[in-house]
Amino acid sequence: MSARRGVAAAAAMIAIAACATPGRQAAVGTPPAAASEDTTASGRVHVVGAAPRMVVALEAGGAQVALIGPLASELATLDGADVTVRGAAGVSPVPIARGGRAITVREYDIDSIAGRKPVVGTLVVNAAGVRLDSIPLSSPPEALRELAGSKVWVVGERDASGALRVDAYGVLRRAGGKSR
Repeated sequence: MSARRGVAAAAAMIAIAACATPGRQAAVGTPPAAASEDTTASGRVHVVGAAPRMVVALEAGGAQVALIGPLASELATLDGADVTVRGAAGVSPVPIARGGRAITVREYDIDSIAGRKPVVGTLVVNAAGVRLDSIPLSSPPEALRELAGSKVWVVGERDASGALRVDAYGVLRRAGGKSR
């Protein structure tokens, strides 16, 4: 068997095994077969399918690449956002598109959400107020206050005091480690 067929067969077996495991999200968190050097890619996040066969994909220039690894669940909350990801490139363990490429994401930046650059951090709520890391937030909604300790993104404008007015926000990872 040629090396190319061997890799294709291994990827197909991983995809079939992932689909047969109840409650799993189509091999999210599984490193790609034949991982290579670090790569950087930018594009728009799309969530394809539904649990348990949900795949997080990055689309750029008409091509799709699967986003896998521990940060894939955070990226799944960013459906429609523009991001830049860095990680190991390899063969996708799930059928995503022609070429079957994947990136095991090591880190990412959110470039824009609906055309606006978000601020990302851990939400701190205490007697001094509500902050995103060290940035004070002005007019945070009560629902946001309830997410203390969570990793969130916020878009808004800075006021004269330097506080960030909350126009929109989203949860990347809830306190305790769960996305969504």
